[in-house]
Amino acid sequence: MTKFFNVLANIFFPLRYLLVLICFISLFSIVYLLIFSSIKTQELYLTTCLLVSLWGLLLFVLCHSYHGDLSDRNASKLSAKGNLGWFRRLKLKLVKMFLWVYSLLFIILIAISMHFSFKILTL
Repeated sequence: MTKFFNVLANIFFPLRYLLVLICFISLFSIVYLLIFSSIKTQELYLTTCLLVSLWGLLLFVLCHSYHGDLSDRNASKLSAKGNLGWFRRLKLKLVKMFLWVYSLLFIILIAISMHFSFKILTL
């Protein structure tokens, strides 16, 4: 599960500045639409800006959470040398468990975002 997110994050990592820019532009557009525009214009563009900011922020968090080497590769290098103590093994198991729980929470967050997006788009 973490390997899939690592590959996905490495794909989106060069676009991280673009994702932040898109997220900020859509958030500023939401503020502008709420203050200065008519109700008709808000109906047209507010949901789009909300969804763009949601997905831009979600992909940005994905990029920075899973980018880089996995701890599995580092653990396999260290265990091949045979110099792992009991505290280091415990630490690596805790890191693996934390990454698994974090990946599961991220899958739940993506599912909630998709459900929210479909609900808003079908209104």
